[in-house]
Amino acid sequence: MTLPPPLRLLPRRGMLPAVARVLFGASTLALAAEASFDPDQVASTSELFMELASEMGPWYEDLQNQMTRTSLALEGLDRATLLVGDRADPSLGLYAQGLRKQAAHQYLQVQRFADLLAEDSEATFGAALERALANLGVDAKPCTAQRDSMMGPMRGMGGANSCEGEDVSQQLAQRMDQDKALQAAVAEIKGLDWPSFVVEGSPQEVIFLTGTARYISLDAAAEAFIANRLDVLERELEDQLAPLEDRLKEGEEGGKEALAEAAAFRAAYEVAVAAEGDRLLSALLRGLKKEADVGVCTNPKALGGCEGTDATASLLPMLKTHNKVLKALK
Repeated sequence: MTLPPPLRLLPRRGMLPAVARVLFGASTLALAAEASFDPDQVASTSELFMELASEMGPWYEDLQNQMTRTSLALEGLDRATLLVGDRADPSLGLYAQGLRKQAAHQYLQVQRFADLLAEDSEATFGAALERALANLGVDAKPCTAQRDSMMGPMRGMGGANSCEGEDVSQQLAQRMDQDKALQAAVAEIKGLDWPSFVVEGSPQEVIFLTGTARYISLDAAAEAFIANRLDVLERELEDQLAPLEDRLKEGEEGGKEALAEAAAFRAAYEVAVAAEGDRLLSALLRGLKKEADVGVCTNPKALGGCEGTDATASLLPMLKTHNKVLKALK
């Protein structure tokens, strides 16, 4: 499973200019060319802005990392569940389905908070900027300076620029930092309970090979031995489903037919993956005949792993060079 698109709060790289645009928006004053201001320089100069941005950026990036880890773990769980086929208890499929629902719910909650945070911050800093412009007593318009250094606007560095009139960026930042309403608003935003993205799994049963006391991660074994075969099957499924996308938007009859075709393609894909899984498990069993009490785990470590001892690190390197295993998978 792939999680929904990443949060739209802030980009990972080049954060400061983008944050300035998100939080300040575009001023509706600034009709004359008496003065100008660079939103990026206002941002880098304002202590209140940097105070909030220094929390928003790491929070956002941590969420992205959490979602990426969870997405990869869920994909691994889905793949391993298909690979073991009917060797696993039906409860494994229900477990995977429940985690996908949990991840979707978590995402919607975090995305909603991120959207509200961005909207509230933009309105808050935009209003403060309007007050600072009025307090300054000049008509000024936003203008991104073309400086000798690309980092100049971000660092508040000087240098010639192409903006008209006096540059009042620093004066605006100073007035905004003295704005009691903005100070209170920033404190309130920082005091909110910012959510995290957490999907909680639980240890699952080990699938029996020579036993169940120890286990090898099935997803790790699949990546080591049959990743190319699985990639081919996945691409074939994607190619089969792609032409159906437009038909799914057709009327009721056309949509039903497309859904039926998609379901048939998906069923055939699952059968093919299960066949690859059967080959893989049979090959692993050949290499584990001298290893007692070893099975495979379908649940990634990030989601709780399996009951017993994880022996992936010690056994997988041996299996990757085992002649009988390699021969069985040719």
